[in-house]
Amino acid sequence: IVGQPLIAIINTDRDFLEMISTFLQEEGYATVILSESQEEFEVIKQCKPQLVMIELLIHDPERGLMVLNKMRLDPQTAHIPVVIASTATQLIRENEQHLRAKGCDILLKPFDLEELLTIVGKAVPPPSPADSLGTSLSGKERK
Repeated sequence: IVGQPLIAIINTDRDFLEMISTFLQEEGYATVILSESQEEFEVIKQCKPQLVMIELLIHDPERGLMVLNKMRLDPQTAHIPVVIASTATQLIRENEQHLRAKGCDILLKPFDLEELLTIVGKAVPPPSPADSLGTSLSGKERK
């Protein structure tokens, strides 16, 4: 949809995905939600979002880092801003320099929705109200 910035959200928590997706749509963004699939990077390459939000899990941080590293190595996706969201405060502290060096913003969970909007808006300015109709695409529909 013209004028609607697309944000890809990678997370394993279905409820979190729905909540954040709905919130961002209400703010005028289009969203593509990705959960528990090995195809996250391929979907990102296909749909070319303006921003990607990746969750780093305490028990499996490598998964999110792998998507980030693939994005940064591919010329088609290297420029896309990334927000890392995580409840793993210690993990984030240990990797903060590495994440910032890769151009990531960091959002520790739980976070305030206004804080999310500030970080998203810094990377992708919100569309004008006339453009926003709220669109959602699931990873399944994009195949």
